Amino acid sequence: MAPDAKPSFWQTLPGLITAFAGLLTAVGGLIVVLMQLGVVGKAEPQPASSSETPGAVQSVGRSIAAAGSGGQGPASTSSVSPNPASWDQIRARWTPTTGPQRVTQASTVRYCISVGGGITLDDTQDIPFEMMRKLTVVGTPPPSSTPGGRANLRIDLVNGRTVTGTMAVGCDFIGYDDVGRFSYYPDHLRSIEFLWGQ
Repeated sequence: MAPDAKPSFWQTLPGLITAFAGLLTAVGGLIVVLMQLGVVGKAEPQPASSSETPGAVQSVGRSIAAAGSGGQGPASTSSVSPNPASWDQIRARWTPTTGPQRVTQASTVRYCISVGGGITLDDTQDIPFEMMRKLTVVGTPPPSSTPGGRANLRIDLVNGRTVTGTMAVGCDFIGYDDVGRFSYYPDHLRSIEFLWGQ
């Protein structure tokens, strides 16, 4: 081949394939970044925040009730008003096994700090406090130091449904009143009632 002759198409094909692959990789990477930033594609729905009204929480509760699960009572008609107060306005009444009742903002109720705003029933169903009307410790659970100990619970939901199950006794319920932080392990707690509409 003469030095000034043009290379044939087949000699430049590997170069073209490499360039095309590089272009595809760059475009694909750009699309992924734009999707993550929400510039293109559908935005992911955001999880419910604690500032949403319990009406939204009620609809979630109804879908859980409609799905049903073992050991839960039958669904019933809710007595919650259509437009109850927002979660930030709800109070929680704590009834320990001994000592006086306490009243706190419901939004300060926590369980086991790392779990936070709800409990896990039967190690399978997460139930946020915002979906509860009342959490009752049934019977006398073993002391919190009992390895593998479990407490029986009855939970009345805002949608009128009642669910039952167990939870581990090795962590505490935490609240904040006008004095400061306090906590009760399940063996020292009778109930926490969320005062919707009061």
